[in-house]
Amino acid sequence: MKIQQLIVEQKKNTVETRKGTVIKDNVYITCGSRIGHDCVIGNDVTIISSSLAGHVKIDDMAVIGGRSSIKQHIHIGKLTMVGAQSLLVKDTLPYYLAQGSPAYLSGVNLVGLRRNIAIIILMNRLNFYWRSKDIYFQIKI
Repeated sequence: MKIQQLIVEQKKNTVETRKGTVIKDNVYITCGSRIGHDCVIGNDVTIISSSLAGHVKIDDMAVIGGRSSIKQHIHIGKLTMVGAQSLLVKDTLPYYLAQGSPAYLSGVNLVGLRRNIAIIILMNRLNFYWRSKDIYFQIKI
């Protein structure tokens, strides 16, 4: 069995490989995962036994389910969850669930949103802003 040598340079808790892949803080990658060249993996990402082709960008707090495959030049949004055994061939929106082969958006990642209190506070502030804006326009008209 031959293991290919990987030269890694670490800068301030960010790992950069010789082939241009960047892996940021608190990333959990299980055995059997393959990460291609020139990928960017954000903070707090979980990748379970999945394959990423080259030039894939994964935003913060995303979860990639087991045995999933991700085509090259794909962008996975923040807090997105990709279901197990999915084939991702298109970009995903932030805060959504994607599943299937080929993957489709199946709903909002409510569990991930509830677990992240900072985002809940931000969502409440945005909702308050838009409600007060609507009220302001209704009174003005």
